[in-house]
Amino acid sequence: MLHFLGIINAQEEYLKSTLNSVDQIIGQENTGLYNGTKYIELYRTINEHHKFFNSSKFLLGSLVYNGQYYGNVNLKYDLNADDLLLDISYLQKFSILKLYKSKISEFNLDGKQFINIGDYSSDITEGFHEVLWNTDDLKLLKKHRKERFKRFSKKFVHYEFFDENSYFFEYKNVFYPLKKKGDLLKVFPEFRKLINRLYNKGLVKINPKANYILILGEIQKSLGK
Repeated sequence: MLHFLGIINAQEEYLKSTLNSVDQIIGQENTGLYNGTKYIELYRTINEHHKFFNSSKFLLGSLVYNGQYYGNVNLKYDLNADDLLLDISYLQKFSILKLYKSKISEFNLDGKQFINIGDYSSDITEGFHEVLWNTDDLKLLKKHRKERFKRFSKKFVHYEFFDENSYFFEYKNVFYPLKKKGDLLKVFPEFRKLINRLYNKGLVKINPKANYILILGEIQKSLGK
């Protein structure tokens, strides 16, 4: 089962700091992280409606790539293509490397945890998902996505990107969409009263994470009895 970067014991922290030191000594370009394809930007943007997670600039993060942990690396997450990008401008060959998605099992960016559920583990979603909440039985996931829109002006064409995020939960290694109350009732009919009592349609519109965690937390408590 997937392991999450946020759940680490002291020995693992020591190991990661040691690995970081090794990478700094030999240079990341000589490690397995320097393994991807040249990134080419296809879409011109001129305002804040960019396609990246949290910032159009590189952010400090970490990842597990081909089974190897790499910390303190500069990353950008392209939400339109669902690609993770690595800053290699210090190499002066080309500035951005697009990492192979299949080699990324998990990453942490700007304090948020993401896992790669792959292309075949679910028929309703794929790729990278933020882990909002997790236990052995239940996980709440958020799929960040930005849709592309072409804009025309007198002199040139540019693009704007807007959020099209969605939520999912995993129960016993099966993924389910989470768009409405009925999605929970279908999987947990025995908790109908609990779900009806806790599901807040208004709160889901403005802060779905909070309401979903509340409901799944109470379901998890009942499952453990």
